Amino acid sequence: MERKVGYMDYMRLKPGETRVFYLDTVKACYNGRVLAYTTPKKHPRKDVKRYKATVDEDERTLTVHAVSFAEDDKHYDEFGI
Repeated sequence: MERKVGYMDYMRLKPGETRVFYLDTVKACYNGRVLAYTTPKKHPRKDVKRYKATVDEDERTLTVHAVSFAEDDKHYDEFGI
């Protein structure tokens, strides 16, 4: 198990890649989720627009998906936004 997740863990994700982090506590999972949402603003990348993050409290896992610009645009086109 990992103790915590840092922004460099997110920076290593390739566009479209998903990674599951197994953490020690539920609080660490939620802290990692907040970090996933703030990383694109503090450390912008040319290939990743944002990160999606979900927490499973029972398993104490954080699942992070790196959303590319093309993938995000496709989502909005699909719904006519």
